[in-house]
Amino acid sequence: MAKPKAGDLVRITFTGVLDSDQSVFESTDEGVARSSGIYSPQLPYGPRLVLFGRGFMIPGLEEGLSQLEAGQSARIGIPFEKAFGPKIPDLVRVMSEKQLARGGVTPRAGQLLNIEGVQARVKSVSSGRVVLDFNHPLAQQNLTYHLNLLEVISDPMTKAKALGDEYQAVLQLEKKSGHISVVVPKALEAGRARGLIAQLKASLGEEAQIQVES
Repeated sequence: MAKPKAGDLVRITFTGVLDSDQSVFESTDEGVARSSGIYSPQLPYGPRLVLFGRGFMIPGLEEGLSQLEAGQSARIGIPFEKAFGPKIPDLVRVMSEKQLARGGVTPRAGQLLNIEGVQARVKSVSSGRVVLDFNHPLAQQNLTYHLNLLEVISDPMTKAKALGDEYQAVLQLEKKSGHISVVVPKALEAGRARGLIAQLKASLGEEAQIQVES
């Protein structure tokens, strides 16, 4: 069996653990998520279909996957440099409570806020000053992933169909000389259609001619 290469689709399951305290921070296994106290009804559970080699995963996870074949599992240690990077001091900023109050926010330590479209964690609230950390919540964290590579999809037609299934869209597919014709249904919600088309382009590249149904 071949190892995944850039542009392939991979179907994986995984559980991510913080090296600092061995706590689980994400998992595709609903049972693990529930027992670890991180379950969210908004998240899908079960095998995840991901585009490989196009920056949709952290670098360390892609490096680990690149060494596996379909059906193999691995425990992969990922240093923070190949995960979510170091903490950047300049991304820790101070705002006044009054500024946040004008937006209807009463900040408290540990709270996650959305500030002008960017997520920030409240580090402290004192004397009318709010210290906000705009670093990724997992910045400076070394991670371990328990990873299972279930399937590698390389065939262009199969990739297109798999992506259509992922977005719950029935695509019109036709193999022509030198390329694939892909027609996305016009009934698909605009945001989902944009996401699907972006994934198709990233996965199929110049092999595909993609259009929305007229």
